[in-house]
Amino acid sequence: MIHDLDASIRKRALELVYLLVNETNVKPLTKELIDYLHVSDQDFKGDLTEKICSIIEKLSPDKIWYIDQMLMVLSEVCIMVVGSCK
Repeated sequence: MIHDLDASIRKRALELVYLLVNETNVKPLTKELIDYLHVSDQDFKGDLTEKICSIIEKLSPDKIWYIDQMLMVLSEVCIMVVGSCK
């Protein structure tokens, strides 16, 4: 559903995924959300980025994973803002 063409459905699906993430599924769901961040519409990236960062902050199982995930998100945000990062 998060891949739906309808913006309102995507937003509700993101809220649902956000509520469903817990300690046992944080890694696969975060990976899926970050993968989708790469291909999502520009107008959806802000909300998606905010939710991903919140999930990482709240449910990170360890510091290394936290840093890895944040770097992936920051890398995508950099591309989104300036077009490319070097």
